[in-house]
Amino acid sequence: MRTRISKGSPVPALYFRFCWREIEPRDGQIDFSRFDELLAHARRAGQKLAFRVMCTGSGQYMDVPAWLKEQGCQGVEFNSRLDQSRGLA
Repeated sequence: MRTRISKGSPVPALYFRFCWREIEPRDGQIDFSRFDELLAHARRAGQKLAFRVMCTGSGQYMDVPAWLKEQGCQGVEFNSRLDQSRGLA
């Protein structure tokens, strides 16, 4: 694990963001090992764990699992630069 967590840290909670595609690569198969590992580290350090599962925001083309689009979810695609130049964002 890359995250350095030290006991007695002045930060009372650890906060992580995960892309949905990273934690559920196949429909119904959630990778709980990431959460288990982070929670164990937080507990040892006397901290709480908070996290968010995101469907956009990493800069990648698609942050949702590929299987979702394969099942017919079209989603909404946009070009934020284009939208900003048109005054839409």
